[in-house]
Amino acid sequence: MYTGSKTELNNFGVPAVTLGQLLISATGNWAAPNPALGFSPFYGRFASNPGTSTILGDAIAAEGTFFLFWAGLDDFFLYAAFGGDPTQAPITDAAAFEFQYGAAIGLLLSSNPELKGVIGNFPNIFATPHFTAVAWNAIPLDAATAGIVQTNLAANYNAFLEGMALMGVIDEEEMTMRILNFDAGQNPVLIVDETLTDLTPYMAGPYADLLPYAQARQTKNTDILPLSAGTVLGTAVGGDAAKIYGVTVPLPDRYALIPTEIAQIEAARTAFNATVSTVASTFGERIALADVNGSFNALLGTQFATYNGITLTPNINPPTGIYSEDGVHPNTRGYAF
Repeated sequence: MYTGSKTELNNFGVPAVTLGQLLISATGNWAAPNPALGFSPFYGRFASNPGTSTILGDAIAAEGTFFLFWAGLDDFFLYAAFGGDPTQAPITDAAAFEFQYGAAIGLLLSSNPELKGVIGNFPNIFATPHFTAVAWNAIPLDAATAGIVQTNLAANYNAFLEGMALMGVIDEEEMTMRILNFDAGQNPVLIVDETLTDLTPYMAGPYADLLPYAQARQTKNTDILPLSAGTVLGTAVGGDAAKIYGVTVPLPDRYALIPTEIAQIEAARTAFNATVSTVASTFGERIALADVNGSFNALLGTQFATYNGITLTPNINPPTGIYSEDGVHPNTRGYAF
């Protein structure tokens, strides 16, 4: 815990917290460190009164005369980083975000009638290296290995799918989507897609070996794999060389984003940006809007920019790249931009 005077601090940015966590005391409560209630060890380390104080309250108590407020990105980024798995990190409802954002800015402005600041909107996270580094067809196979997997897995699974289509359990479109195919070269990644028909009830008896594939398909170019997928792709499950993540074992939900999840995340970002814009307009005499989204889109459009003789590129590649190793947080060059 930070034991000095809280007035000595001027940076109350806390990583990996949602907007709502700025407003609740549970965020810094070391006495009951429950992540499900919003606890963050990062805030707990410097909370002025753990279990009672809040991030925003501590920021207000510092009695600053100007503020920069760029909270809310993690209300959709964390959900995306965990592959759209709500059990790992849920996405914030647009109405809840609007209420919490308004409450946070209202508390800031009411704390000091002279206080002014800048608020920022949110860029397209799917254009960052965190979501582009792992390709949808990231599985390299030689001809011999592809033939083995095609014979031992794909042939049986595909025949089963054809039977399910004949029985009317799935339609032709879903059958085609789920058909597996392995060739020499770069192959799609085998994933779990929770929007597919769950075929578990039909996988008893001679089809019991297909249970891991009850909602499986290979990725398309419309799917996105977060950077974390790269840590498990191609690894053996339980040390079994025949069970390889992304090849013969589907990647769990947390390692893949399917089109419905991508659309949900983008819809949330659009709604959140609308809230930020409305707040900036409402308090136009005291708040300016930093169009982070527009600046980032401009950099993406040109793929480079030069400021004071320094070249920037929207990637992770040194020396000009603006991202750190995690592919989403800026490096020093990116933060300067």
